[in-house]
Amino acid sequence: MSIRALVVDDEPPARRAICQALQVPWASATVTECADGQTAIEWLRRQAFDVAFLDIRVPPLDGFEIIRRIGVHRMPPVVFVTAFEDFALRAFDVRAVDYLIKPFRQERFNESLDRALGRGAAPLPGPGLPIKTAGRTTRVALSTILWIEAASTYVRVHSTDDVHLLRTTMDRLSRELAGNHFLRVHRSAIVNLDHVVGWAPLARGDYEVLLSNGERVRVSRRHRRALLQRLHEPSR
Repeated sequence: MSIRALVVDDEPPARRAICQALQVPWASATVTECADGQTAIEWLRRQAFDVAFLDIRVPPLDGFEIIRRIGVHRMPPVVFVTAFEDFALRAFDVRAVDYLIKPFRQERFNESLDRALGRGAAPLPGPGLPIKTAGRTTRVALSTILWIEAASTYVRVHSTDDVHLLRTTMDRLSRELAGNHFLRVHRSAIVNLDHVVGWAPLARGDYEVLLSNGERVRVSRRHRRALLQRLHEPSR
Protein backbone atom coordinates (compact mmCIF):
# COMPACT_ATOMS: atom_id res chain seq x y z
CA MET A 1 0.00 0.00 0.00
CA SER A 2 1.12 3.58 -0.62
CA ILE A 3 1.14 6.11 2.24
CA ARG A 4 1.21 9.90 1.96
CA ALA A 5 2.78 11.14 5.18
CA LEU A 6 3.49 14.61 6.53
CA VAL A 7 6.39 14.89 8.98
CA VAL A 8 6.64 18.15 10.93
CA ASP A 9 9.65 18.72 13.19
CA ASP A 10 12.17 21.54 13.39
CA GLU A 11 15.08 19.13 14.02
CA PRO A 12 16.47 17.28 10.95
CA PRO A 13 17.56 14.17 12.94
CA ALA A 14 14.04 13.81 14.29
CA ARG A 15 12.55 14.05 10.79
CA ARG A 16 15.04 11.47 9.53
CA ALA A 17 14.11 9.08 12.34
CA ILE A 18 10.43 9.23 11.37
CA CYS A 19 11.20 8.89 7.66
CA GLN A 20 13.32 5.80 8.35
CA ALA A 21 10.64 4.34 10.58
CA LEU A 22 8.10 4.78 7.78
CA GLN A 23 9.95 2.24 5.63
CA VAL A 24 7.81 -0.64 6.85
CA PRO A 25 7.67 -3.91 4.88
CA TRP A 26 3.97 -3.69 4.06
CA ALA A 27 3.90 -0.15 2.67
CA SER A 28 5.74 2.46 0.63
CA ALA A 29 5.68 6.03 1.85
CA THR A 30 5.73 9.36 0.05
CA VAL A 31 6.92 11.77 2.72
CA THR A 32 6.62 15.55 2.86
CA GLU A 33 8.95 17.06 5.45
CA CYS A 34 8.37 20.42 7.14
CA ALA A 35 10.73 22.19 9.50
CA ASP A 36 8.20 24.77 10.73
CA GLY A 37 4.52 25.03 11.45
CA GLN A 38 3.64 27.59 8.80
CA THR A 39 5.02 25.42 6.00
CA ALA A 40 3.05 22.49 7.39
CA ILE A 41 -0.16 24.52 7.26
CA GLU A 42 0.48 25.43 3.63
CA TRP A 43 0.97 21.76 2.70
CA LEU A 44 -2.14 20.67 4.62
CA ARG A 45 -4.23 23.25 2.80
CA ARG A 46 -3.22 22.07 -0.66
CA GLN A 47 -2.68 18.32 -0.32
CA ALA A 48 -4.37 15.37 1.35
CA PHE A 49 -2.30 13.12 3.62
CA ASP A 50 -2.97 9.72 5.12
CA VAL A 51 -1.18 10.57 8.36
CA ALA A 52 0.59 13.54 9.95
CA PHE A 53 3.43 13.21 12.46
CA LEU A 54 3.64 16.43 14.47
CA ASP A 55 6.14 17.63 17.03
CA ILE A 56 4.74 19.80 19.81
CA ARG A 57 7.14 22.71 19.26
CA VAL A 58 7.77 23.75 15.67
CA PRO A 59 8.54 27.50 15.84
CA PRO A 60 7.02 29.92 15.21
CA LEU A 61 3.90 27.77 15.87
CA ASP A 62 3.26 24.53 17.72
CA GLY A 63 1.48 21.34 16.77
CA PHE A 64 -1.77 22.40 18.44
CA GLU A 65 -1.85 25.70 16.58
CA ILE A 66 -1.39 23.84 13.29
CA ILE A 67 -4.46 21.74 14.09
CA ARG A 68 -6.44 24.78 15.20
CA ARG A 69 -5.76 26.66 11.97
CA ILE A 70 -6.63 23.70 9.76
CA GLY A 71 -9.49 22.45 11.92
CA VAL A 72 -9.69 19.18 13.83
CA HIS A 73 -12.15 17.62 11.38
CA ARG A 74 -10.05 18.56 8.33
CA MET A 75 -6.81 17.11 9.67
CA PRO A 76 -5.53 13.70 8.62
CA PRO A 77 -4.99 11.23 11.48
CA VAL A 78 -2.42 12.88 13.77
CA VAL A 79 0.38 11.19 15.71
CA PHE A 80 2.27 13.50 18.03
CA VAL A 81 5.99 12.63 18.24
CA THR A 82 7.65 14.64 20.97
CA ALA A 83 10.11 14.67 23.85
CA PHE A 84 7.49 16.25 26.12
CA GLU A 85 5.21 14.07 28.24
CA ASP A 86 3.03 16.86 29.60
CA PHE A 87 0.80 17.42 26.57
CA ALA A 88 -0.81 13.98 26.24
CA LEU A 89 -4.18 15.06 27.65
CA ARG A 90 -4.31 18.04 25.32
CA ALA A 91 -3.25 15.87 22.37
CA PHE A 92 -6.22 13.54 22.75
CA ASP A 93 -8.51 16.55 23.18
CA VAL A 94 -7.69 17.41 19.54
CA ARG A 95 -8.35 13.77 18.54
CA ALA A 96 -4.77 12.65 18.00
CA VAL A 97 -4.70 8.92 17.36
CA ASP A 98 -1.48 8.42 19.33
CA TYR A 99 1.26 10.14 21.31
CA LEU A 100 4.85 8.92 20.87
CA ILE A 101 7.67 9.90 23.20
CA LYS A 102 11.13 10.37 21.63
CA PRO A 103 13.14 8.24 21.21
CA PHE A 104 10.68 5.57 20.09
CA ARG A 105 11.08 1.92 19.17
CA GLN A 106 10.19 0.71 15.68
CA GLU A 107 7.58 -1.68 17.08
CA ARG A 108 5.88 1.15 18.94
CA PHE A 109 5.99 3.36 15.82
CA ASN A 110 4.39 0.56 13.79
CA GLU A 111 1.52 0.43 16.26
CA SER A 112 0.94 4.16 15.82
CA LEU A 113 1.04 3.87 12.05
CA ASP A 114 -1.38 0.94 12.09
CA ARG A 115 -3.75 2.91 14.27
CA ALA A 116 -3.57 6.00 12.05
CA LEU A 117 -4.30 3.94 8.96
CA GLY A 118 -7.12 2.00 10.60
CA ARG A 119 -5.21 -1.27 10.58
CA GLY A 120 -4.79 -1.72 14.32
CA ALA A 121 -6.63 -1.23 17.57
CA ALA A 122 -8.29 2.15 17.83
CA PRO A 123 -8.12 4.26 20.95
CA LEU A 124 -10.69 3.47 23.58
CA PRO A 125 -14.07 4.94 22.62
CA GLY A 126 -15.34 8.13 24.14
CA PRO A 127 -13.43 10.55 26.35
CA GLY A 128 -10.35 9.03 27.89
CA LEU A 129 -7.48 9.73 30.24
CA PRO A 130 -4.06 9.27 28.59
CA ILE A 131 -1.80 6.99 30.63
CA LYS A 132 1.89 6.49 29.75
CA THR A 133 3.38 3.09 30.62
CA ALA A 134 6.75 1.77 29.45
CA GLY A 135 7.06 4.40 26.74
CA ARG A 136 3.58 4.02 25.26
CA THR A 137 0.53 6.17 25.83
CA THR A 138 -2.95 4.67 25.85
CA ARG A 139 -6.32 5.98 26.98
CA VAL A 140 -8.39 4.73 29.89
CA ALA A 141 -12.07 5.42 29.24
CA LEU A 142 -13.43 7.86 31.81
CA SER A 143 -16.48 5.67 32.36
CA THR A 144 -14.24 2.89 33.72
CA ILE A 145 -12.44 5.08 36.28
CA LEU A 146 -13.69 4.55 39.84
CA TRP A 147 -11.55 7.02 41.76
CA ILE A 148 -8.15 8.72 41.75
CA GLU A 149 -5.79 9.16 44.69
CA ALA A 150 -2.66 11.23 45.27
CA ALA A 151 0.64 9.31 45.34
CA SER A 152 3.56 11.69 45.92
CA THR A 153 4.47 13.20 42.51
CA TYR A 154 2.02 10.82 40.79
CA VAL A 155 -1.64 9.93 41.05
CA ARG A 156 -3.11 6.42 41.11
CA VAL A 157 -6.02 5.95 38.72
CA HIS A 158 -8.26 3.12 39.95
CA SER A 159 -10.26 1.72 37.03
CA THR A 160 -12.60 -1.24 36.86
CA ASP A 161 -9.82 -3.51 35.58
CA ASP A 162 -6.49 -2.05 36.79
CA VAL A 163 -4.61 0.63 38.72
CA HIS A 164 -2.57 3.09 36.64
CA LEU A 165 0.12 5.59 37.64
CA LEU A 166 0.00 9.03 36.04
CA ARG A 167 2.57 11.77 36.58
CA THR A 168 0.45 14.85 37.30
CA THR A 169 -1.05 16.73 40.23
CA MET A 170 -4.46 16.37 41.83
CA ASP A 171 -5.19 20.06 41.26
CA ARG A 172 -4.48 19.83 37.55
CA LEU A 173 -6.42 16.60 37.12
CA SER A 174 -9.38 17.97 39.04
CA ARG A 175 -9.56 20.92 36.64
CA GLU A 176 -9.21 18.74 33.54
CA LEU A 177 -11.93 16.32 34.66
CA ALA A 178 -14.40 18.99 35.71
CA GLY A 179 -17.78 18.48 34.05
CA ASN A 180 -17.21 14.74 33.47
CA HIS A 181 -19.04 13.43 36.59
CA PHE A 182 -15.82 13.59 38.64
CA LEU A 183 -15.63 15.42 41.95
CA ARG A 184 -12.78 16.23 44.32
CA VAL A 185 -13.86 14.84 47.70
CA HIS A 186 -10.59 15.14 49.59
CA ARG A 187 -7.22 16.80 49.02
CA SER A 188 -5.97 13.35 48.00
CA ALA A 189 -9.07 11.86 46.32
CA ILE A 190 -11.30 12.36 43.28
CA VAL A 191 -14.30 10.08 42.70
CA ASN A 192 -16.38 9.23 39.66
CA LEU A 193 -19.93 10.02 40.78
CA ASP A 194 -21.33 7.44 38.37
CA HIS A 195 -19.68 4.75 40.51
CA VAL A 196 -20.87 6.06 43.89
CA VAL A 197 -23.53 3.68 45.23
CA GLY A 198 -23.79 4.94 48.81
CA TRP A 199 -22.37 7.18 51.51
CA ALA A 200 -22.29 7.41 55.29
CA PRO A 201 -21.18 9.96 57.91
CA LEU A 202 -17.99 9.46 59.91
CA ALA A 203 -16.57 11.21 62.95
CA ARG A 204 -15.85 14.96 63.04
CA GLY A 205 -18.02 15.81 60.05
CA ASP A 206 -16.28 13.60 57.50
CA TYR A 207 -18.12 11.21 55.21
CA GLU A 208 -17.18 8.18 53.19
CA VAL A 209 -18.56 7.01 49.86
CA LEU A 210 -19.07 3.43 48.79
CA LEU A 211 -18.07 2.68 45.20
CA SER A 212 -19.51 0.10 42.84
CA ASN A 213 -16.54 -2.23 43.36
CA GLY A 214 -16.90 -2.19 47.15
CA GLU A 215 -14.10 0.29 47.88
CA ARG A 216 -14.65 3.12 50.35
CA VAL A 217 -13.20 6.61 49.89
CA ARG A 218 -13.05 9.25 52.61
CA VAL A 219 -14.77 12.59 52.00
CA SER A 220 -13.46 15.57 53.96
CA ARG A 221 -15.81 17.97 55.74
CA ARG A 222 -14.70 20.70 53.32
CA HIS A 223 -16.05 18.76 50.33
CA ARG A 224 -19.11 17.00 51.79
CA ARG A 225 -21.65 19.69 50.83
CA ALA A 226 -20.55 19.68 47.18
CA LEU A 227 -20.75 15.89 47.17
CA LEU A 228 -24.28 15.76 48.56
CA GLN A 229 -25.44 18.48 46.17
CA ARG A 230 -24.05 16.61 43.17
CA LEU A 231 -25.53 13.29 44.29
CA HIS A 232 -28.98 14.87 44.63
CA GLU A 233 -29.00 16.70 41.31
CA PRO A 234 -32.26 15.98 39.40
CA SER A 235 -30.33 14.73 36.36
CA ARG A 236 -28.82 12.03 38.51
